[in-house]
Amino acid sequence: MSKMEPDVLDRCLLRIQSGQATLEECLIDNPEHAQELEALLRVAAVTRAQLTPAGPSPAFRINSPKRVMNLARARRKASVMAPRSRPKITRQPAFRLVGALVAVALLVGSVGVAYASADALPGDNLYGIKRGLERAALVVSLSAEGDAELWLEQADRRIAEVEELVRRGRGKDVGLALAGYENAVREGLEIASEQGVGLSDLGAALSKHEQTLIEVLEKAPEQAAPALSRALERSKSGREEIKQIRKEGQHPSDPTPGPQKKTPKPKKEATELPPGQQKIDEARERGLPAGQLKKTETAKSNGSD
Repeated sequence: MSKMEPDVLDRCLLRIQSGQATLEECLIDNPEHAQELEALLRVAAVTRAQLTPAGPSPAFRINSPKRVMNLARARRKASVMAPRSRPKITRQPAFRLVGALVAVALLVGSVGVAYASADALPGDNLYGIKRGLERAALVVSLSAEGDAELWLEQADRRIAEVEELVRRGRGKDVGLALAGYENAVREGLEIASEQGVGLSDLGAALSKHEQTLIEVLEKAPEQAAPALSRALERSKSGREEIKQIRKEGQHPSDPTPGPQKKTPKPKKEATELPPGQQKIDEARERGLPAGQLKKTETAKSNGSD
């Protein structure tokens, strides 16, 4: 998939906002970027659907589109001014969601809504936006290392949500966060197994998660205990899987690099032959019939008498 230029996203957002096009029409017009665009634009649609009356002040909402448009223009200007030979720079976690945040902000009229969703918990109105932004970040990730890092961030985030939910006495909402945690661990392990990336970071994180889950389990309400126990077992089994992946990577049956020494063939043990048998064997090797050999031996014996 070719890298999507900022102008493509900006045009689609403005067309949808002004009513000149639908999401589906934007995808048809940009087939080479359809997957990436769909993820970002659907996050924006979910955001609009889940917005509640309690939100930013009217003054903030009025000024937000201007700030967002300035941000979009700055991105476009930076893209034009940047030299084409510029080496690729690895994106930091703080900037992974910029594209998704711009998509949300332009369609709902408030950057604050997207940022506010970062603290949302399962059961909150903005939690769907938070998870949608996470999915969008995975879509625009360009490497296995990036995917592994994002899944690890999600696992950390789900554990933090579980802690906060238990602290607030919202045990009924813990299950959703723990299901997300187990999924993030599973996806991270799959990448580690197939690509061999993120093993050390994931292993260290799982150890911390286990300790946190044990502490939370002691304070959690009874209704949350089964889900917490399952997540704890998933974390433990994940660490065992990491050990197995490392073990298979250094398998003792792998051939040793370098020239291989040949194993000498064992020598045949000498066998003592009965009298006259050696001469018979020699005659057979020369192609003489056994009968002729006997006559020759008899003649030699008579001549010697």
